[in-house]
Amino acid sequence: MPSLALLALGASILYTLILTIYRLYLSPVSHIPGPKLAAATWWYQFYYDVIQQGTYMQKMQSLHAEYGPVIRINPSEVHVSDPAFMDTLYPGHGRTKKRNKWTFYTGVLGTPGASMNTNKHDLHRVRRAALNPFFAKGAIRKLQPLIDAKVDLLLERLEGVRKDRAGGGVVNVNHAMSAFTNDVVTEFCFGKCHDRLHHPTFDPSFHDKAKAGLCVVPLLASFPWVVRALEALPPALGSLLGADYAEYVKEKNEMLAEAKKAMESRESSNISPLAHRTIFHEILDSKLPPEEKTLPRLADEAAVTLAAGTLTTAWDLTVAMYHIVADPSIARKLRAELVDAIPDPDVHTPLPVLENLRYLRGCVQEAIRLGKGVPGRINQIAPEETMTVPIPSTNTPESKQTHIKIPPGTPTSMTVYIVHHNETLFPDSHSFRPERWLQGDARIEKYLFGFGKGTRGCAGINLAYAEMTIALARVFRVYGTGLTTEIMVEGEKGGELVKEEDCRGVLELYQTGDTEVECVGAMVLPRVASGLRGVKMRHPSPSRESPVFLFTTAGKQLEIMIAEIFTLRGGAYLAIAALAIYFVRLQLTSRRDARKALDLGCKPLPSYPDGLNAFGLPILYEFYKADQECEVEQVTIRQLEYLSKKLGREVTTYRISVLGSENIVTADEENIHAVLVSQFNEFTLGPYRCGGFRPLLGEGIFAADGAKWAHSRALLKPQFTRSQMNDLELEDRHVSHLLDSIPSPDKDGWTSHPDFRALFHHYTLDSAMEMLLGVTPGTTGFSTGMADEVDWERLTECVDLSLSMIATRLLLGPFYWIYSTPAFRRCRDEVFAFVDRCVTSALDVANTKRDAQEKPSTAAEDLPSRYVLLDALAEHTSDPIELREQMLNVLLAGRDTTAAFLSYLVILLARHPRVYAKLRGEVLAKFGDGTTTTITTNISNGEQDATTTPITLDSLRACTYLQHVLHETARLYPLVPATKRFAARDTTLPRGGGPDGLSPISVAAGTEVMYHTHALHRSPRLWGADADDYVPERWTGRKLSGRCEYIPFSAGPRVCMGQQLALMKAGYFAVRFVQRFEGVEDLDVEKFGGRIRCQVALGNSPADAVRLRLRVARG
Repeated sequence: MPSLALLALGASILYTLILTIYRLYLSPVSHIPGPKLAAATWWYQFYYDVIQQGTYMQKMQSLHAEYGPVIRINPSEVHVSDPAFMDTLYPGHGRTKKRNKWTFYTGVLGTPGASMNTNKHDLHRVRRAALNPFFAKGAIRKLQPLIDAKVDLLLERLEGVRKDRAGGGVVNVNHAMSAFTNDVVTEFCFGKCHDRLHHPTFDPSFHDKAKAGLCVVPLLASFPWVVRALEALPPALGSLLGADYAEYVKEKNEMLAEAKKAMESRESSNISPLAHRTIFHEILDSKLPPEEKTLPRLADEAAVTLAAGTLTTAWDLTVAMYHIVADPSIARKLRAELVDAIPDPDVHTPLPVLENLRYLRGCVQEAIRLGKGVPGRINQIAPEETMTVPIPSTNTPESKQTHIKIPPGTPTSMTVYIVHHNETLFPDSHSFRPERWLQGDARIEKYLFGFGKGTRGCAGINLAYAEMTIALARVFRVYGTGLTTEIMVEGEKGGELVKEEDCRGVLELYQTGDTEVECVGAMVLPRVASGLRGVKMRHPSPSRESPVFLFTTAGKQLEIMIAEIFTLRGGAYLAIAALAIYFVRLQLTSRRDARKALDLGCKPLPSYPDGLNAFGLPILYEFYKADQECEVEQVTIRQLEYLSKKLGREVTTYRISVLGSENIVTADEENIHAVLVSQFNEFTLGPYRCGGFRPLLGEGIFAADGAKWAHSRALLKPQFTRSQMNDLELEDRHVSHLLDSIPSPDKDGWTSHPDFRALFHHYTLDSAMEMLLGVTPGTTGFSTGMADEVDWERLTECVDLSLSMIATRLLLGPFYWIYSTPAFRRCRDEVFAFVDRCVTSALDVANTKRDAQEKPSTAAEDLPSRYVLLDALAEHTSDPIELREQMLNVLLAGRDTTAAFLSYLVILLARHPRVYAKLRGEVLAKFGDGTTTTITTNISNGEQDATTTPITLDSLRACTYLQHVLHETARLYPLVPATKRFAARDTTLPRGGGPDGLSPISVAAGTEVMYHTHALHRSPRLWGADADDYVPERWTGRKLSGRCEYIPFSAGPRVCMGQQLALMKAGYFAVRFVQRFEGVEDLDVEKFGGRIRCQVALGNSPADAVRLRLRVARG
């Protein structure tokens, strides 16, 4: 072990050295100037973005002063400070230059479906095109009455605060403006207002929690696996992470619900009961392809629209309010312009009129400049273009220019903070000076960067300008401004109380200074020095009451504690405390369980191992070694044999402890019967399986538990009892294609194939797709023409990778949430898109039938010529997400299990020529040699074709030795060798405890119980001394007890619905196979000592290629 540790340490050092050399000298951006430490490691950026809380933008200013306008700020990214470069990096509409976004930042926001977070240029272009009409200036102006109504309510609330002397007359401007923008954007975009303006304190929950969540984005960008972990958390568990995350989950669920409602209303030809269209209807009615109109994408678009439309505009309004109230000269100029243009303060002035008020517009633009929107770096990538940045030279009198070239594919950024504080463009840049915008200088307007630039600029810019223009005009037309000198804090501006006529009241700052609006860091949104306090204002009162805060002292301390948790020091303390609590809880729980076991008459189980366990690391290492040797299924058998030898009796159930978690392993048929049948309601799948499956399988039947599983079962089970599921015509077509794929024989009649596993995977995928979805690579006449459009090879790769990722997540157990990759998500999305197209087509057909009021007939002559499961389910549910999830569950399970079963079947037959000869003899005697065999099933008319040797479902079942062969194959190599269940409550299992192993055992709530089918099926007590041998004759006259001694398809309520379908497929293939080939040999029978190596992932399949040599039957 020490040598392995030293080897690992040396390898790590060597890797780090090579990586550093590459980054400094071989990288495509190694020629870009900048600090070497930043080029060599991400920790340089981490220090400023995370440890120093977003101050990298200030550091970059000093780096540009030292290295020039182009610098390298991390191993991958280049930063440019020259404002003239903006048009190159952010090209406008009408230009053909492509610009992608960088996944380093878009990936951490958890909304890949939103246009703002779309990485690829072409996909962003089509997504953005669907939104542009909704946010066009004309559309915004038509809905000005909506904004006016919200401003009226805002003024009403300000008036209420003025009269509320008992409450101190104080208003938190941050919260008031956030409530205003949130109410506008929710009603404008979603048709459902949250009415935060009506809340006594403007309901700051969304504002505060969203900002707190965004503060951790720089940290998440450095550790993107944390994002995937949070996405994988079940909602119930996620809510335990704190109020901030619970609020995020709540908002996300609301967006999903609203998107689903919009989809349903559109399907029912009822667009909306609202007076205007929502963003959902705009997308659904656009020319986007169906895969761009899915429920998750709609929800992502909505979530980003809600957050961006609320927080950035609210902050800019807060900055404007502060600076206008803080500077009486600005306030007087603005009010003079407003009073002249709006004689009646209660009249709603048209937006075009307000937009022509120059000083008002200057205030809006200056607020956007100092508000900065997203003050940090805005990255883009030119995928095909080498961008050139001119660099003025100061070394020659002629001031010649040099150039720095940025290679294609390089993440390149500019920073809003640096551009907006460029003293050449904006002299005295830290001061609020609306006058700078009154010169009509389009040059500086070009560099206003608060809403981004170019084709990637903010889609809602027109809405934001309208909100700010209308709100500032109404507020400062109605209210005058003034300052009090009674309360002075550092950074405040002093002045005398300004008395103004023709106004409803006067606003003044309250315990607020420049630190409340001065940006000192970029945590996505601006981070201000004052932290949590916010801008506060009130109306002057003749009697100065003692200061009143919006939050109690206890509440403020709680906020500070929450903020502290997000620091590294707080995280370390939290981790230590959590570890201590965990061990204390473990000890208390163990003692409680022991007392309860005694009360129930239970006795202890033997434990494995019996020596030092060290948190189960020896067990994990044992499984790791077995996995390397492709014999994981043997580990439990060896552990059972070890314990049996040590205790001098047969051990079928034992306890193991891994990473502090107590688990029970059993190969006892009575205990398995209790888990699966008699005590079914006392055990669940547990969070690991559901959570591990969820990214791909959603809440389909194999990934669901409880009521959701019962619903899925009720939906699917009736379909698996229909005769159409056993369509032998379909099987004949696909089996014939499989057999025809085998190369032609040589002159002696022998042929071979390099890997029958691949053939079986193609066969099962094709047949499953046709039966479940109605489309395969060879299908003709599919209504959407999809069979000709789909890249089937790529789709198969995506299916394989998706299943591999899910299998790995399951193996990680409670840590499943840490594992996900961009490649998996891309493949999963492609699979989703394919299935969604099938679902959309099926729903269109089902809706057409409903509209025509066609009722399905049960008469045989009215049955469809081809049964498709998706079409049948679409008649019972119109939920596209549910249909997709159920189809994927059935499709992926049916493909892999059947392919693995057939692989084991042909290997065993090849290695047992006696069994093969006996089986072939029975098949030839019963069905003939296949030269005249036809299929008797004809669903369209229920009649049978004239055949000499018919193959029917009944005749397959009656082929006795064939059934014995199938059962023996499933016994030796069950497709799921081990399965886990979790105790839903404190319970017991029938036996395994005590010296004789016959006493009941206690199972505490939450305990993992793994029943091992592979060990059960090889028990000498149940199957004889030759339990490891392939002997189909053992099934002759055998009667199963029904106590779960043979469970290749599970048992109880969750027994596999497709078992008869699987046996039909295997049986039909076996018949056709032995008819075609009179002899079969395994080319690898001598490898690995004759052992068939197994690969255990989602199921059990051969680990090595299945290479067979076949002799074609003569005649």
